[in-house]
Amino acid sequence: MNTYDERTRLILAEIGRVTLGLLASDGVTKQGIVDKLKNDAKEEDNPARKSILDDAVNYLNSQI
Repeated sequence: MNTYDERTRLILAEIGRVTLGLLASDGVTKQGIVDKLKNDAKEEDNPARKSILDDAVNYLNSQI
């Protein structure tokens, strides 16, 4: 059983949130998810959430 620290869970939650949003529009591709996360990070004012979004992009790029 895998256990994740809080930051990893937040990163995975952001990836899941974006993926679910793209499922509704049939736009689910790795690049589509990364682009949406980058756009969300660019528009985010909260530095902690921006960091999570940036880490989500890095996570996807390193895993897939």
